[in-house]
Amino acid sequence: MLRSRTVFIVGAGGSYEWGMPVGDQLRTLISEALDIRFSDGFRRDGLGDREIENALRRLDNNINPYLHECWKIRDGIILGHSIDNFIDAHRDNAKVQLLGKLGIVKCILKSERESKLYFDPNESNTNIDFREIQNTYLVKLWRILQEGVPIAEVDRIFDNCSIITFNYDRGIEHFLYHALQAYYYVKPEKAAELVEKLNIHHAYGTVGNLPWQSQADSTPFGKGDGFPGIIGQRLLDLASQIRTYTEQVKDNDELMELRHELQKAETVVFLGFAYFKENLRLLNPGTVPKAKQVYGTAFNMSAAATDWVLNELDTIFGPLRSNPERIKLHRDLTCNGLFDEYARQLAA
Repeated sequence: MLRSRTVFIVGAGGSYEWGMPVGDQLRTLISEALDIRFSDGFRRDGLGDREIENALRRLDNNINPYLHECWKIRDGIILGHSIDNFIDAHRDNAKVQLLGKLGIVKCILKSERESKLYFDPNESNTNIDFREIQNTYLVKLWRILQEGVPIAEVDRIFDNCSIITFNYDRGIEHFLYHALQAYYYVKPEKAAELVEKLNIHHAYGTVGNLPWQSQADSTPFGKGDGFPGIIGQRLLDLASQIRTYTEQVKDNDELMELRHELQKAETVVFLGFAYFKENLRLLNPGTVPKAKQVYGTAFNMSAAATDWVLNELDTIFGPLRSNPERIKLHRDLTCNGLFDEYARQLAA
């Protein structure tokens, strides 16, 4: 189990370990998905995403106004830090908001399917291939969570743990649901109950509930291309669950809940987080959290950029730089490597 009340703050670098795209890769995927083109009235094969086109036809059979915005986004998002950043820059343009979110949903679902966490649930005796992901932070975190927790006490496995993720994929909850069944032999219903108890906050929304979270309104993990129900109106519905930075700031109740998790944490761990200003401002509770220890990855970040991050974290957590034992920010460690380095300090 975790030694103290710990909040994990996860960015795209965390999901990258099991095959999800980081910012520049997601920008490229969305740019390609929105490159929907026609020639002499016929759709040009191999360009753009057909399901996004079908969703747009649900709104208006004349999709030309949307296509012109698609092409602007296709070219423009390459210049931004992220698709989130681009959408927020065009916060007053309803078409850009919708198209950007449609692109996010479609590309995240497709990436889930291509990730190491995906398996086909229609095949018998299938599960996540845990051997394929043993060098990810998910497995390293799991080993800490289960340590000292016998099956008779499995209800307390997520004690002291909460997660704030800035990613749209459902990889964390998907993994934990199946890990509980594989390790403790609990039934799916029990695994679902346990994961539902864990506080997982998706800061900017997600691409829908998983089937074990909501049978009535769910999106299976990785079910994108050609899957009935992820086309047309369903794709539009899922896009409505994605939030921009501005929309999150306006959602005061959820924002306060997210910040409260950070406020009460004794240990904070940043995993694959890019430390963008907007995200740091969103996290900042306004009063200094009581965290005694802060860990973080800054993989391949320059010395100057890391110095800037330390200054920003000082504004949230109080003086860290003057107390180097309280902050461990590593430019040479991936998320997986951070757990290798500090597993004993994190575990009870």
